Amino acid sequence: MSSNTRPEVALIIGGGTGQLDLVLECKKMGLETIVTDMFPNPPAKIFADKFHQINTRDIESTIELA
Repeated sequence: MSSNTRPEVALIIGGGTGQLDLVLECKKMGLETIVTDMFPNPPAKIFADKFHQINTRDIESTIELA
């Protein structure tokens, strides 16, 4: 990857236990992981590269982040 290219990113909406395997698999693939969740400390937060507290139903905020 050259210095001018952006890293590949996975935006994962929801950070509950159901998303833990997804976050870990994305990281194994070398993807930067960004997790959003309505709660301040969902289980997947500690494994994500970045976390944003956004309600999963807040489409506008999610699109803005993406």
